[in-house]
Amino acid sequence: MSDRVYQFDCTTTTFGTGNCTNFPNVNAYNADFDFACAEGSVQGVSSYYSDSEKDRQFTFVCCNLDGYTLGLCTTSDYINDWQETYSYTIQNGTAIRGVQNSFNNTLKDRRWKIETCSIESVNEPC
Repeated sequence: MSDRVYQFDCTTTTFGTGNCTNFPNVNAYNADFDFACAEGSVQGVSSYYSDSEKDRQFTFVCCNLDGYTLGLCTTSDYINDWQETYSYTIQNGTAIRGVQNSFNNTLKDRRWKIETCSIESVNEPC
């Protein structure tokens, strides 16, 4: 398989973000990985493709949600099959906290699970 092309679309939110942290190259080439923001949600994703490895290393940006916190979290089943085109949309009122994936060295492809959490307002003290 040739390199998989990833496209991420974002939407406008009603809350601000702050205190962002960059997590470069969170995975080894040709290996499974599990990544989740310790605080906040995923606000950015980028990757680098290595011709020699025939795989990508991923970088994630995690940001706190000003005035909001993450509530109940769930992880999807795999959202794609090997070497198939796919699309995934999260529900309104949720944010991506992390991802898990499996890598197949023969197919040189990844299957993904997405962890999403509800977004909840932080109660201000009276």
